[in-house]
Amino acid sequence: MNVVKTKYGPIRGIIIRSEPLVEAYLGVPFASPPVGGLRYMPPVTPSTWQNTKLADRFSPVCPQSVPMPPNGPEALLEVPRGRLAQLRRLLPLLTNQSEDCLYLNLYVPRALNPGSASPPSPTNYGEKVGGIVNVEARFVVENSFF
Repeated sequence: MNVVKTKYGPIRGIIIRSEPLVEAYLGVPFASPPVGGLRYMPPVTPSTWQNTKLADRFSPVCPQSVPMPPNGPEALLEVPRGRLAQLRRLLPLLTNQSEDCLYLNLYVPRALNPGSASPPSPTNYGEKVGGIVNVEARFVVENSFF
């Protein structure tokens, strides 16, 4: 896996075996942790780093409640199977929560790395599930970060 230089410091990701192959850079900070004096303040640019940061694990998610229907757990019996499957996939991701949660997961198709003739444009998407918003920021090469 190649080291990618960002304006904050170098990162090394992992390869996801999919079609096409994808380079994933997980848990890359986009702001300083919002703790102490930074709590409830607008995001602050993260500190730079000199050594290569290994970006191979998801960071904690922001504190949130487990999605539950307003009329209790028995209402889950009436939830469509697809929605229930989505909730089951989300639950393990909600076990690691922290206020220090301002990180991105970056995905880059292997064939379209920096230097490629036509890099894809960045996209964001999210889905509201109960009381949480499931947002996976999929940023591919963007000049403001790299």
